[in-house]
Amino acid sequence: MSQIFRFLLGGGWWTLWYILFYLFTGAVNVAWFEELLQMTKKGESGPGAGAAYIGLICLSGLPVLFFSVIHLILGMRQATDSRAFLAGFSVLFMLVILVWMFVGTAGIAGATYPGFILYYLGFALITFINLVLLWIARHEMSLLSILSL
Repeated sequence: MSQIFRFLLGGGWWTLWYILFYLFTGAVNVAWFEELLQMTKKGESGPGAGAAYIGLICLSGLPVLFFSVIHLILGMRQATDSRAFLAGFSVLFMLVILVWMFVGTAGIAGATYPGFILYYLGFALITFINLVLLWIARHEMSLLSILSL
């Protein structure tokens, strides 16, 4: 259990990095989850949906994109995988983030339940990959071997 907490919280200056990552991304999504779920269940869209769209893009999507770019840079510097694999993975990961950021958020703004599910499943996947990239940067491991577990 202590290894899980050490993985989640890091150590040294990494602890601050993890706290910032969780604060910017997780807190926004957790705080709005119930309200967005109720809006989606009722099928409500309109001015509130536009505000939710802009809010999720600015307070969740952009910080995730920023931290992901930083984590990719750190991961590419430390990973033991080939540069071609890492470049391909980086392009694919950025595309996934952009699709998640705009399509998932538009699904929530349009009050579609599949969009809501896509947004939160995508958020969990992106968060996991960011944690893996940070783990790689700390331990100089292989991204491919970790993602294949």
